[in-house]
Amino acid sequence: MVRLNRVVYSYHPPMNNFIPRLICLLSLAVAAVPPANAWGPLGHKAVALVAQERLTPTARRAVYDLIGGVGLDKISNCADSMLFAKDVYNCAGAFDVQADPKKKTQPWHYISLPITVSHSRSTLMDYCPNGKDCVVEQVRRQATTLGNPKASREQKQIALMYLVHITGDEHQPLHNAEDNDIGGNRKQTTFMGVKKNLHSLWDDLIMPEDWKEQDKMDPSPLADELQRLIAAGDLGSAGSGDFIIDAALESHAIAKTKIHAQYSKDKGRNLGLPYQQQMQPTVKLRLAKAGVRLAVLINQALDRGDMLQGNDADSDSISYSEPGGLQ
Repeated sequence: MVRLNRVVYSYHPPMNNFIPRLICLLSLAVAAVPPANAWGPLGHKAVALVAQERLTPTARRAVYDLIGGVGLDKISNCADSMLFAKDVYNCAGAFDVQADPKKKTQPWHYISLPITVSHSRSTLMDYCPNGKDCVVEQVRRQATTLGNPKASREQKQIALMYLVHITGDEHQPLHNAEDNDIGGNRKQTTFMGVKKNLHSLWDDLIMPEDWKEQDKMDPSPLADELQRLIAAGDLGSAGSGDFIIDAALESHAIAKTKIHAQYSKDKGRNLGLPYQQQMQPTVKLRLAKAGVRLAVLINQALDRGDMLQGNDADSDSISYSEPGGLQ
């Protein structure tokens, strides 16, 4: 079971590495930040649908009490949309949330881990400004709020909104890597004749359609494909251990060794079917893991009584008879 209470990290780098690390951190602080959206609306909706089907009956009822029958997929992009609203933003007709036009919560969607530096559990939080303004800490905090019996209904609604979205964000590799390129936004590509940057190409699931076109697509076929991938790959174990930290380290490794390494070879020029065949399986695996882990987080927060504790917990061992939808 993932520990949801806030973890206080204390790390003191050796003095001979302190100045280079400080310079690195300062350069990241002044750099422009990447856009909050990861995977685009289609990917986020699919992750939410995967998680929704894996909720325990008790957690499913608790989610229904919070957002009604709109479904997790309908609220999965509200954490992005509220950044562009001016006042109060209505999330999928389920509840209102204060807009964030100054984008103070935008850093909650990513963590800027330089690809030139090795990272580990002990150093990861060195790159989380103020100890809280990064996706790793916010996944933990939002899950904690969702499971807090003293939290108000409104606080739980907002926590669920963030948790559904930023859990997906953490599994987008370029939301966990920095190469002085604003998370890949400065690296230009051409994919199947369509101009994109590297970040948007991965947001768009290695598809030519942009986020506006993908927002109109039915996410159910992709979600069904991810469920089959989970079953075939036995990905239930992805929801064990401290997977909140694991997700960021996994994403960073993929960005460094696969995405940026390939870009250094082809410079993003004339990408097409071979690139899609090479990279899209990684995209789908990240989405599938995000769905599994999101379900575990929600189940742990809203159904502590039915979830096993410690290493004996296995989300795949629970069978659910309820059909899809929050009914």
